[in-house]
Amino acid sequence: EKPWTGADLLEMAQLYDQKADELQSEAVRLEQRAISLAEKPHMDPKGFTRTGWMLIASSRWKSAKELREMAAMHRSEGKRLLALEKNGEVPTEDLDKEGNAAQKHGT
Repeated sequence: EKPWTGADLLEMAQLYDQKADELQSEAVRLEQRAISLAEKPHMDPKGFTRTGWMLIASSRWKSAKELREMAAMHRSEGKRLLALEKNGEVPTEDLDKEGNAAQKHGT
């Protein structure tokens, strides 16, 4: 199995950003629903639905933040590998499927 290239990592970063965008949009929609319910207390007298939507929205924001961090890490490593590739250097490490650097050990 071949190691990830710089271009592979940049593509993964873009995918992480796209998923984060989707999660943030969903969080905003859920927050808007909760606000709408707050304006109509007779629809949710005890606030259970409103609270549930806010908890889910909070979870979506957290997941989006984590994906942004993953995207930044992959983008940084991808740019580094592309620079090495451009200079004709061979990276001294392989990247596993998650994009983490794993040092090569001589056999």
